[in-house]
Amino acid sequence: LKEHGYATKAFVANPYLSLGLDQGFDEFRVENTEGAEISEWARRELLAERDVPVFLYLHYMDTHMPILVPHSDVRYITQRRGVGGMPAVEYRAITPLPPMPGVRESALVYYDAAVHYVDRCVQTVLDAVDGEIAVGMNEPVVAGFTQQHDPGDRVVLGAGGADGRLVG
Repeated sequence: LKEHGYATKAFVANPYLSLGLDQGFDEFRVENTEGAEISEWARRELLAERDVPVFLYLHYMDTHMPILVPHSDVRYITQRRGVGGMPAVEYRAITPLPPMPGVRESALVYYDAAVHYVDRCVQTVLDAVDGEIAVGMNEPVVAGFTQQHDPGDRVVLGAGGADGRLVG
Protein backbone atom coordinates (compact mmCIF):
# COMPACT_ATOMS: atom_id res chain seq x y z
CA LEU A 1 0.00 0.00 0.00
CA LYS A 2 2.89 2.36 0.72
CA GLU A 3 4.02 2.00 -2.90
CA HIS A 4 0.64 3.44 -3.90
CA GLY A 5 0.87 6.41 -1.54
CA TYR A 6 -1.19 5.08 1.37
CA ALA A 7 -0.54 5.96 4.97
CA THR A 8 -0.90 2.71 6.94
CA LYS A 9 -1.87 2.85 10.59
CA ALA A 10 -3.26 0.46 13.17
CA PHE A 11 -4.64 0.64 16.70
CA VAL A 12 -5.13 -2.69 18.41
CA ALA A 13 -6.33 -3.38 21.93
CA ASN A 14 -5.01 -6.95 21.87
CA PRO A 15 -1.28 -7.21 22.67
CA TYR A 16 -1.07 -10.64 21.02
CA LEU A 17 -1.67 -9.01 17.64
CA SER A 18 1.62 -7.15 17.89
CA LEU A 19 3.47 -10.42 17.32
CA GLY A 20 4.16 -10.03 13.62
CA LEU A 21 1.02 -8.19 12.54
CA ASP A 22 2.80 -4.87 13.02
CA GLN A 23 4.92 -5.39 9.90
CA GLY A 24 4.44 -2.86 7.14
CA PHE A 25 2.51 -0.23 9.09
CA ASP A 26 3.72 3.36 9.33
CA GLU A 27 2.25 3.38 12.82
CA PHE A 28 1.14 0.39 14.89
CA ARG A 29 -0.28 1.32 18.29
CA VAL A 30 -1.02 -1.36 20.90
CA GLU A 31 -2.89 -0.34 24.02
CA ASN A 32 -5.33 -2.08 26.33
CA THR A 33 -8.18 0.39 26.08
CA GLU A 34 -11.86 0.63 25.27
CA GLY A 35 -13.45 1.11 21.88
CA ALA A 36 -14.29 4.78 22.32
CA GLU A 37 -10.59 5.65 22.55
CA ILE A 38 -9.78 3.59 19.47
CA SER A 39 -12.53 5.31 17.50
CA GLU A 40 -11.44 8.77 18.61
CA TRP A 41 -7.86 7.98 17.57
CA ALA A 42 -9.13 6.80 14.17
CA ARG A 43 -11.13 10.00 13.70
CA ARG A 44 -8.08 12.16 14.53
CA GLU A 45 -5.80 10.13 12.23
CA LEU A 46 -8.22 10.27 9.31
CA LEU A 47 -8.64 14.01 9.80
CA ALA A 48 -4.86 14.53 9.90
CA GLU A 49 -4.27 12.38 6.80
CA ARG A 50 -7.20 13.48 4.65
CA ASP A 51 -4.89 14.59 1.81
CA VAL A 52 -3.56 11.03 1.25
CA PRO A 53 -5.26 7.66 1.05
CA VAL A 54 -5.22 5.87 4.40
CA PHE A 55 -5.45 2.25 5.41
CA LEU A 56 -6.55 1.91 9.02
CA TYR A 57 -6.74 -1.33 10.95
CA LEU A 58 -8.82 -1.01 14.13
CA HIS A 59 -9.09 -3.95 16.51
CA TYR A 60 -11.64 -3.68 19.31
CA MET A 61 -11.48 -6.03 22.33
CA ASP A 62 -14.66 -4.93 24.09
CA THR A 63 -16.51 -8.17 23.28
CA HIS A 64 -13.86 -10.27 25.03
CA MET A 65 -13.94 -11.33 28.66
CA PRO A 66 -14.21 -9.66 30.98
CA ILE A 67 -17.13 -7.93 29.31
CA LEU A 68 -17.18 -4.41 30.67
CA VAL A 69 -19.54 -2.06 28.88
CA PRO A 70 -21.37 1.18 29.63
CA HIS A 71 -24.63 0.79 31.53
CA SER A 72 -26.46 2.44 28.64
CA ASP A 73 -25.64 -0.47 26.33
CA VAL A 74 -26.76 -3.08 28.87
CA ARG A 75 -30.00 -1.12 29.33
CA TYR A 76 -30.49 -0.91 25.56
CA ILE A 77 -30.21 -4.69 25.15
CA THR A 78 -32.34 -5.55 28.19
CA GLN A 79 -35.08 -3.17 27.04
CA ARG A 80 -35.02 -4.62 23.52
CA ARG A 81 -35.29 -8.13 24.94
CA GLY A 82 -37.75 -7.28 27.68
CA VAL A 83 -35.29 -8.56 30.28
CA GLY A 84 -35.20 -6.76 33.60
CA GLY A 85 -33.10 -6.78 36.70
CA MET A 86 -29.68 -7.10 35.10
CA PRO A 87 -27.06 -6.04 37.62
CA ALA A 88 -24.97 -3.03 36.73
CA VAL A 89 -21.38 -3.69 35.77
CA GLU A 90 -19.00 -0.83 36.35
CA TYR A 91 -17.76 0.45 33.02
CA ARG A 92 -14.12 -0.55 32.61
CA ALA A 93 -13.93 -1.88 36.15
CA ILE A 94 -11.66 -4.81 36.78
CA THR A 95 -14.45 -7.22 37.59
CA PRO A 96 -15.54 -10.23 35.56
CA LEU A 97 -19.07 -10.91 34.45
CA PRO A 98 -21.02 -11.37 37.69
CA PRO A 99 -22.37 -14.87 38.38
CA MET A 100 -26.15 -15.02 38.53
CA PRO A 101 -29.09 -17.32 37.90
CA GLY A 102 -29.59 -17.94 34.20
CA VAL A 103 -25.89 -17.46 33.52
CA ARG A 104 -26.08 -18.30 29.82
CA GLU A 105 -28.85 -15.77 29.14
CA SER A 106 -27.12 -13.18 31.29
CA ALA A 107 -23.84 -13.75 29.46
CA LEU A 108 -25.60 -13.29 26.12
CA VAL A 109 -27.15 -10.01 27.31
CA TYR A 110 -23.73 -8.69 28.32
CA TYR A 111 -22.09 -9.97 25.14
CA ASP A 112 -24.80 -8.37 22.98
CA ALA A 113 -24.39 -5.15 24.97
CA ALA A 114 -20.67 -5.25 24.18
CA VAL A 115 -21.39 -5.80 20.48
CA HIS A 116 -23.81 -2.86 20.61
CA TYR A 117 -21.09 -0.74 22.20
CA VAL A 118 -18.56 -1.68 19.49
CA ASP A 119 -21.21 -0.96 16.83
CA ARG A 120 -21.59 2.52 18.31
CA CYS A 121 -17.81 3.03 18.37
CA VAL A 122 -17.44 2.01 14.73
CA GLN A 123 -20.39 4.20 13.79
CA THR A 124 -18.61 7.26 15.24
CA VAL A 125 -15.73 6.63 12.83
CA LEU A 126 -18.11 6.20 9.89
CA ASP A 127 -20.04 9.33 10.88
CA ALA A 128 -16.79 11.30 10.99
CA VAL A 129 -15.84 10.01 7.54
CA ASP A 130 -19.23 11.12 6.21
CA GLY A 131 -18.97 14.48 7.96
CA GLU A 132 -15.89 16.45 8.92
CA ILE A 133 -13.36 14.18 7.24
CA ALA A 134 -15.17 14.04 3.91
CA VAL A 135 -14.42 17.72 3.30
CA GLY A 136 -11.40 17.73 1.03
CA MET A 137 -11.07 13.96 0.68
CA ASN A 138 -9.96 12.81 -2.75
CA GLU A 139 -10.36 9.07 -2.21
CA PRO A 140 -13.50 7.02 -1.63
CA VAL A 141 -13.83 5.27 1.71
CA VAL A 142 -14.08 1.50 1.82
CA ALA A 143 -14.92 -0.07 5.18
CA GLY A 144 -14.62 -3.78 5.87
CA PHE A 145 -15.77 -5.65 8.95
CA THR A 146 -14.73 -9.03 10.26
CA GLN A 147 -15.29 -11.04 13.40
CA GLN A 148 -13.20 -13.84 14.76
CA HIS A 149 -15.36 -16.06 16.91
CA ASP A 150 -16.35 -19.61 16.10
CA PRO A 151 -20.02 -19.83 15.05
CA GLY A 152 -20.51 -22.64 17.57
CA ASP A 153 -19.79 -20.24 20.42
CA ARG A 154 -22.87 -18.04 19.99
CA VAL A 155 -20.34 -15.45 20.98
CA VAL A 156 -20.37 -14.27 17.39
CA LEU A 157 -21.81 -11.37 15.52
CA GLY A 158 -23.89 -13.83 13.53
CA ALA A 159 -25.94 -11.90 11.02
CA GLY A 160 -24.72 -8.62 12.40
CA GLY A 161 -24.49 -6.57 15.53
CA ALA A 162 -26.40 -6.75 18.77
CA ASP A 163 -29.66 -5.81 17.10
CA GLY A 164 -29.16 -8.07 14.06
CA ARG A 165 -27.41 -5.71 11.67
CA LEU A 166 -24.00 -4.29 10.99
CA VAL A 167 -23.53 -0.56 11.18
CA GLY A 168 -22.46 1.33 8.09
